[in-house]
Amino acid sequence: MERWRTLMDVDGLGLGLEYSVVRLGPVDPRWVVAGAQLADGLNATLGELAVAVEHIGSTAVPEVLAKPILDFAVGVTAGADVARITKILLQSGWLYRGDAGDDGGLVFVFEVAPRVRVAHLHVVEHDGLQWQRYLALRDLLRANPTSRARYEAAKVELASRFVGDDARSLYTSGKGSVIHDLLDSDG
Repeated sequence: MERWRTLMDVDGLGLGLEYSVVRLGPVDPRWVVAGAQLADGLNATLGELAVAVEHIGSTAVPEVLAKPILDFAVGVTAGADVARITKILLQSGWLYRGDAGDDGGLVFVFEVAPRVRVAHLHVVEHDGLQWQRYLALRDLLRANPTSRARYEAAKVELASRFVGDDARSLYTSGKGSVIHDLLDSDG
Protein backbone atom coordinates (compact mmCIF):
# COMPACT_ATOMS: atom_id res chain seq x y z
CA MET A 1 0.00 0.00 0.00
CA GLU A 2 2.79 2.42 0.84
CA ARG A 3 4.28 1.81 -2.61
CA TRP A 4 1.18 3.16 -4.37
CA ARG A 5 0.90 6.09 -1.95
CA THR A 6 4.52 6.98 -2.75
CA LEU A 7 4.01 6.55 -6.49
CA MET A 8 1.06 8.92 -6.42
CA ASP A 9 2.50 11.27 -3.76
CA VAL A 10 -1.10 11.78 -2.71
CA ASP A 11 -0.22 13.97 0.23
CA GLY A 12 1.30 16.64 -1.98
CA LEU A 13 -1.08 16.51 -4.95
CA GLY A 14 -4.52 17.08 -3.48
CA LEU A 15 -5.73 13.69 -4.64
CA GLY A 16 -8.47 11.90 -2.77
CA LEU A 17 -12.19 12.25 -2.25
CA GLU A 18 -14.65 10.79 0.22
CA TYR A 19 -16.89 8.19 -1.36
CA SER A 20 -20.20 10.08 -1.20
CA VAL A 21 -18.77 13.47 -2.25
CA VAL A 22 -18.70 14.98 -5.73
CA ARG A 23 -16.19 17.82 -5.95
CA LEU A 24 -14.77 19.10 -9.21
CA GLY A 25 -11.67 21.20 -9.72
CA PRO A 26 -9.09 21.99 -12.37
CA VAL A 27 -6.84 19.10 -13.35
CA ASP A 28 -3.47 19.60 -11.73
CA PRO A 29 -0.78 18.90 -14.38
CA ARG A 30 1.02 16.83 -11.74
CA TRP A 31 -1.92 14.40 -11.78
CA VAL A 32 -1.01 13.44 -15.34
CA VAL A 33 2.54 12.71 -14.17
CA ALA A 34 1.25 10.75 -11.16
CA GLY A 35 -1.05 8.83 -13.51
CA ALA A 36 1.88 7.87 -15.75
CA GLN A 37 3.91 6.77 -12.73
CA LEU A 38 1.07 4.70 -11.35
CA ALA A 39 0.42 3.12 -14.77
CA ASP A 40 4.11 2.13 -14.90
CA GLY A 41 3.82 0.68 -11.40
CA LEU A 42 0.73 -1.30 -12.34
CA ASN A 43 2.47 -2.63 -15.46
CA ALA A 44 5.42 -3.76 -13.34
CA THR A 45 3.17 -5.32 -10.70
CA LEU A 46 0.94 -7.21 -13.11
CA GLY A 47 3.69 -8.13 -15.57
CA GLU A 48 2.51 -10.34 -18.43
CA LEU A 49 -1.04 -10.38 -17.03
CA ALA A 50 -1.60 -6.85 -18.32
CA VAL A 51 -1.37 -6.17 -22.04
CA ALA A 52 -1.48 -2.43 -21.32
CA VAL A 53 -2.36 0.07 -18.60
CA GLU A 54 -3.76 3.49 -19.49
CA HIS A 55 -4.55 6.57 -17.41
CA ILE A 56 -8.12 7.42 -18.43
CA GLY A 57 -10.85 9.72 -17.20
CA SER A 58 -10.82 13.44 -16.62
CA THR A 59 -7.60 13.51 -14.60
CA ALA A 60 -5.84 12.40 -17.79
CA VAL A 61 -7.22 15.42 -19.67
CA PRO A 62 -5.66 18.84 -19.10
CA GLU A 63 -8.07 21.79 -19.24
CA VAL A 64 -11.14 20.05 -17.85
CA LEU A 65 -12.68 19.95 -14.39
CA ALA A 66 -12.27 16.62 -12.63
CA LYS A 67 -12.77 14.82 -9.36
CA PRO A 68 -9.36 14.39 -7.66
CA ILE A 69 -9.31 10.64 -8.36
CA LEU A 70 -7.08 8.96 -10.93
CA ASP A 71 -8.79 6.43 -13.21
CA PHE A 72 -7.07 3.55 -15.00
CA ALA A 73 -7.95 0.89 -17.52
CA VAL A 74 -5.95 -2.33 -17.35
CA GLY A 75 -6.25 -4.22 -20.61
CA VAL A 76 -6.03 -8.00 -20.35
CA THR A 77 -6.40 -10.79 -22.87
CA ALA A 78 -9.71 -12.60 -23.23
CA GLY A 79 -9.73 -15.44 -20.73
CA ALA A 80 -7.10 -13.79 -18.52
CA ASP A 81 -6.51 -15.27 -15.07
CA VAL A 82 -8.69 -12.77 -13.22
CA ALA A 83 -8.30 -14.65 -9.93
CA ARG A 84 -4.54 -14.15 -10.12
CA ILE A 85 -4.92 -10.50 -11.17
CA THR A 86 -7.31 -9.92 -8.27
CA LYS A 87 -4.95 -11.59 -5.80
CA ILE A 88 -1.99 -9.50 -6.94
CA LEU A 89 -3.94 -6.24 -6.75
CA LEU A 90 -5.38 -7.09 -3.32
CA GLN A 91 -1.89 -7.90 -2.02
CA SER A 92 -0.76 -4.53 -3.38
CA GLY A 93 -3.33 -2.62 -1.35
CA TRP A 94 -6.11 -2.25 -3.91
CA LEU A 95 -9.67 -3.01 -2.79
CA TYR A 96 -11.94 -5.10 -5.00
CA ARG A 97 -15.35 -3.53 -5.59
CA GLY A 98 -16.88 -6.13 -7.86
CA ASP A 99 -17.52 -6.96 -11.47
CA ALA A 100 -19.37 -4.13 -13.18
CA GLY A 101 -19.69 -6.22 -16.34
CA ASP A 102 -20.17 -4.10 -19.44
CA ASP A 103 -20.18 -0.94 -17.30
CA GLY A 104 -16.56 -1.11 -16.16
CA GLY A 105 -15.21 -4.64 -15.87
CA LEU A 106 -13.54 -5.68 -12.64
CA VAL A 107 -13.41 -2.59 -10.43
CA PHE A 108 -10.71 -1.88 -7.84
CA VAL A 109 -10.12 1.24 -5.76
CA PHE A 110 -7.18 2.59 -3.85
CA GLU A 111 -7.97 4.42 -0.62
CA VAL A 112 -5.69 6.47 1.62
CA ALA A 113 -8.23 6.29 4.44
CA PRO A 114 -11.52 4.41 4.76
CA ARG A 115 -13.86 5.62 1.99
CA VAL A 116 -11.33 8.21 0.73
CA ARG A 117 -10.42 7.13 -2.78
CA VAL A 118 -7.47 8.35 -4.80
CA ALA A 119 -7.66 5.88 -7.70
CA HIS A 120 -10.10 3.65 -9.57
CA LEU A 121 -8.93 0.77 -11.72
CA HIS A 122 -10.99 -1.10 -14.33
CA VAL A 123 -9.75 -4.47 -15.60
CA VAL A 124 -11.25 -4.98 -19.05
CA GLU A 125 -10.47 -6.91 -22.21
CA HIS A 126 -7.69 -5.21 -24.17
CA ASP A 127 -9.11 -3.88 -27.43
CA GLY A 128 -12.60 -4.84 -26.29
CA LEU A 129 -15.46 -2.34 -26.47
CA GLN A 130 -14.88 -0.95 -22.95
CA TRP A 131 -11.16 -0.49 -23.57
CA GLN A 132 -11.83 1.24 -26.86
CA ARG A 133 -14.46 3.56 -25.34
CA TYR A 134 -12.26 4.52 -22.38
CA LEU A 135 -9.42 5.52 -24.67
CA ALA A 136 -11.68 7.11 -27.27
CA LEU A 137 -13.29 9.38 -24.68
CA ARG A 138 -9.96 10.41 -23.18
CA ASP A 139 -8.45 11.10 -26.60
CA LEU A 140 -11.54 12.99 -27.81
CA LEU A 141 -11.53 15.22 -24.74
CA ARG A 142 -7.81 15.90 -25.12
CA ALA A 143 -8.18 16.85 -28.78
CA ASN A 144 -11.55 18.58 -29.03
CA PRO A 145 -12.26 21.77 -27.02
CA THR A 146 -15.97 21.68 -27.93
CA SER A 147 -16.36 18.14 -26.61
CA ARG A 148 -14.38 19.06 -23.51
CA ALA A 149 -16.66 22.04 -22.82
CA ARG A 150 -19.80 19.98 -23.36
CA TYR A 151 -18.57 17.20 -21.05
CA GLU A 152 -17.48 19.67 -18.40
CA ALA A 153 -20.82 21.51 -18.48
CA ALA A 154 -22.66 18.23 -17.96
CA LYS A 155 -20.37 17.31 -15.06
CA VAL A 156 -20.85 20.69 -13.36
CA GLU A 157 -24.63 20.43 -13.72
CA LEU A 158 -24.68 16.88 -12.33
CA ALA A 159 -22.35 17.77 -9.45
CA SER A 160 -24.62 20.63 -8.43
CA ARG A 161 -27.72 18.45 -8.63
CA PHE A 162 -26.56 15.44 -6.60
CA VAL A 163 -25.65 15.69 -2.92
CA GLY A 164 -25.67 13.06 -0.19
CA ASP A 165 -24.96 9.36 0.16
CA ASP A 166 -25.90 8.44 -3.43
CA ALA A 167 -24.35 11.52 -5.03
CA ARG A 168 -21.37 9.77 -6.63
CA SER A 169 -23.33 6.89 -8.11
CA LEU A 170 -26.00 9.26 -9.46
CA TYR A 171 -23.34 11.62 -10.82
CA THR A 172 -21.51 8.77 -12.55
CA SER A 173 -24.72 7.35 -13.95
CA GLY A 174 -25.76 10.78 -15.20
CA LYS A 175 -22.53 11.18 -17.17
CA GLY A 176 -23.37 8.07 -19.18
CA SER A 177 -25.68 9.79 -21.65
CA VAL A 178 -23.28 12.63 -22.47
CA ILE A 179 -20.40 10.18 -22.85
CA HIS A 180 -22.55 8.05 -25.16
CA ASP A 181 -23.51 11.11 -27.22
CA LEU A 182 -19.92 12.37 -27.46
CA LEU A 183 -18.53 9.03 -28.57
CA ASP A 184 -21.32 8.22 -30.98
CA SER A 185 -21.14 11.63 -32.62
CA ASP A 186 -17.31 11.88 -32.49
CA GLY A 187 -17.62 15.09 -30.51
